[in-house]
Amino acid sequence: MKKQKELKKIRKEIKERWIGYSLFFVLGMLYGWFHYWVEAIVVWTIVFLLIRFSDEYTGRYRK
Repeated sequence: MKKQKELKKIRKEIKERWIGYSLFFVLGMLYGWFHYWVEAIVVWTIVFLLIRFSDEYTGRYRK
């Protein structure tokens, strides 16, 4: 009985790992496909946030 329970546990872990790996693979494929779009969006959001925070930061010390 113990061995069966252990086997079930191991099978469940393997299933979860496979789901995780396949999701990771699919996300990787999508990232490769939309690589330039993702990069552009990320870069622009970072630039926007930096400008906004620097404005707030300098605005506080100007007063």
